[in-house]
Amino acid sequence: MQRKDAGAPTAPNLLAMFGGHVEKGETNHQALVRELKEETSIQEELTFRPVGEFTVRENGHKKFYIFEADIVDLNFEVFEGAGAEAYEVAEVLRRTDVATSARRAVEMLANG
Repeated sequence: MQRKDAGAPTAPNLLAMFGGHVEKGETNHQALVRELKEETSIQEELTFRPVGEFTVRENGHKKFYIFEADIVDLNFEVFEGAGAEAYEVAEVLRRTDVATSARRAVEMLANG
């Protein structure tokens, strides 16, 4: 998960998911790969598995497409935000410092 920094336009100082906008002409998968490369130094080829999608109404309507992947090496740089943090699903659900959209995504993971 990504720890947002204090100046983030949404969810400052909270845990969130890496990601961003789908650009015109991009598929969700292409946007995922691009955003991950923009926000981290992860270079390994990852296999992304779709988990689901949802819309939230925070600062307007935002649609989220959720994917999961197994990242073998957690020693990577983060170029946006305050850093990366790794937790088990159950621990994330107990935390109080998780952005609304990230909590919803983790709930989807927990419910399979």
